[in-house]
Amino acid sequence: MQRRKIQIKLGEKEYTFSERNKEDVDFNALQDKVRAQKFKFIQENVRDVDNQVALLTLEMRQIYTPEELGQYVFGNKGEQLKMIYDSFKIENPNIKFEEFQQMISAEEINKIACLVNELESDVEATDKKKVQKND
Repeated sequence: MQRRKIQIKLGEKEYTFSERNKEDVDFNALQDKVRAQKFKFIQENVRDVDNQVALLTLEMRQIYTPEELGQYVFGNKGEQLKMIYDSFKIENPNIKFEEFQQMISAEEINKIACLVNELESDVEATDKKKVQKND
């Protein structure tokens, strides 16, 4: 299978971004990040021990939808930056994350994250069409 790619200009040069590796799109890892963030919030803001335990127990059982995980990523600049670097590093393995951070402005992060998400969403939509035709 060939990865879908897009060209994006950063500074004076164009770079290739592509579909991310499966291990970079790990929903379980994202679930754990969201859960850790919510655990910290509960522990810092709920003083009653019984309420805290009840909320933490509910949070442990919570399974987040892809939409909720998307909201987490797109609501967090650090996660967006990691997402776009995971797309960038496929075609540009010689550029490390720290160097990449210097190449991209804060204003570009959300725009490029949306482009990468759209690139990957198109693949999912195509795959769904193929499944529907096979049914």
